[in-house]
Amino acid sequence: MKTLAAISLICCSILCNISTLYAQQILDIEINNKCIYSGTVMDDELYAFSTDVPIMDNVVKEILELSGGLKRNFYIVQTNVENISAVVYNGKRFLLWSQDYVEKANRLEVYGSVAHEIGHHLNKHTLKPDVKEIEEREADFFMGFILYKLKRPSYSEGEIRNFLKDMPKVDEMPFDEVRYNMVMEGYKKSESMMIFKGLEWENDPSMVNFLKAGFPFPPPECHTSFELPASIFVDDGYLGEVSEKITSALESYDYPYRYMSVPDGFAIVAQMEQYNKDGSIMDGSSYRWVDYPPQESFTLSWNYIKSLIYPKKGYLRMFVFIITSQSYSSTKTKVSKNDAAAWLSQGVNRLPKKIAGMPFSTDYSVSLLVYEFEVPESNHKPKQSCPCQHQAKEHLKLSGLQEQLDN
Repeated sequence: MKTLAAISLICCSILCNISTLYAQQILDIEINNKCIYSGTVMDDELYAFSTDVPIMDNVVKEILELSGGLKRNFYIVQTNVENISAVVYNGKRFLLWSQDYVEKANRLEVYGSVAHEIGHHLNKHTLKPDVKEIEEREADFFMGFILYKLKRPSYSEGEIRNFLKDMPKVDEMPFDEVRYNMVMEGYKKSESMMIFKGLEWENDPSMVNFLKAGFPFPPPECHTSFELPASIFVDDGYLGEVSEKITSALESYDYPYRYMSVPDGFAIVAQMEQYNKDGSIMDGSSYRWVDYPPQESFTLSWNYIKSLIYPKKGYLRMFVFIITSQSYSSTKTKVSKNDAAAWLSQGVNRLPKKIAGMPFSTDYSVSLLVYEFEVPESNHKPKQSCPCQHQAKEHLKLSGLQEQLDN
């Protein structure tokens, strides 16, 4: 009897070992070009496990659908990694995942980590160390883009920040404000694109370029704002007519302008200008579009010598009109003069027809935001005025734009 029992035990052991060997095999790939979602170490010897668990296939399928239907260009392999990793080897792409991690992590962690690694593959990243910083930023952007679309269970910006902070490192790149901002840039870009989900804009280049030109939303702080009276636009039935009224006023004072997208609407950004201290426009002055106040004309006078020794203080401002049906406040992030000036070059030169043709109703507000920058006498380095010297309503009147809008 003892002999039979021993034989049975040996047979069971052999069967278990055969089952184990059948269920896993060595994953013969090199891991030089990789991204480890959280952590810095990957086992030298990886095993591919066969599994009937469809959880990762379902997660990947949903992320690809949320991306707009992009096609999978990678293999999905369950293996002995710590969490989620992307690897490129011998011209092939692999998404490696740990079942233990996926089963223990919450939904935000799973979708965030998988979206980050899928972002590498969909962007066709090389995952080589010398381009890691650039590629990580792009993967962060894609993660944010997907996390907005998962917002329906209500993933707020604060929850996403906390989720990212819990990660000590992403493949040796620590969480920092730059990475967080890139994730949120993707989050907000997805938000603006969702507004037009019902429109067939994918094949419309003007809409694609317009949506890419996203104005920071909610707007950066330290601006002064004024909601324009509804009476100005009482005869306007479409967003295009509202746009035309504002741009006609800008054109009457030679303001260059561009369009940028915001959730549920658009922004009209005018070129930054130098203005007089009292808020009036430098009409006809060649110094209006430069950063520094004018010097006195070259004459051997005390005024000219004084202007060299005691340079004048300069005043810059930027007008931004926001037309949207969405309520908003402002972020706690300030904007530099250079970043604000760059909005103009990022915008598009005309409002897409599909936006211009949308009905304008009382759900929309039309607001003017004014960003002020002061140019000190000492170093001529512009800095944002916080608080602003003039209210937006004053700027509107003193610049002459109010009179044009009222006509």
